[in-house]
Amino acid sequence: RMCEDKQQLISSLEKRLMEISETLQRVRDAFIEKSTHLEALQKAADDQSRSMENVLHQSDEKDKEIASLKDQLSKLSQKTSVKKTKKGLFANLKDAVASPRKHQTGRNTRLAAAPNP
Repeated sequence: RMCEDKQQLISSLEKRLMEISETLQRVRDAFIEKSTHLEALQKAADDQSRSMENVLHQSDEKDKEIASLKDQLSKLSQKTSVKKTKKGLFANLKDAVASPRKHQTGRNTRLAAAPNP
C-alpha cells in the first residue's frame, strides 16, 4: 500500500512537473515574442528620433537661409531706392493741370519762353 501511495505521489509530481515545464515554455515563448516586439518598437522610435533631428536641422538651415535672403533684400532695396515712374491713364494728369506756381514743369518753361505778341 505504501508503495502504491509513493508511486501515485511520484506520478502526480511528474504530471505537475510536466505542467510547470509547459507553462515555463509558454512564458519563455511569450517573453521572446514581446522582447522582439519591443526591439522593433525601439528601433522605430530611434529611426523617428533621427528623422525628427534631421527635420529640425533642415529647418534651422532654412531659417538661416531666409534670414540671409532678407538681409540681402534689405541691402538691395536700400541700394536701388529708385523712384518708380507713374503708369496709367491719369499718371501725368496732375502735373498737366496743376497751377504753374506750384509745379515747375517743362510746360511752364515753354510758356515763359514764348515771345509776347
